[in-house]
Amino acid sequence: MTTFIQQTLHSVRNDRDVQDALFCTACWLGFASVVVASVALPA
Repeated sequence: MTTFIQQTLHSVRNDRDVQDALFCTACWLGFASVVVASVALPA
């Protein structure tokens, strides 16, 4: 299991497309949580 995680991290470190996809996903998740928080908190 540890070897699989190490291989995955290694491939992510070397692959710009994967890094961009992860970053974009993280951005959208952050944006969505901010929107949800701004809608849910005042109510």
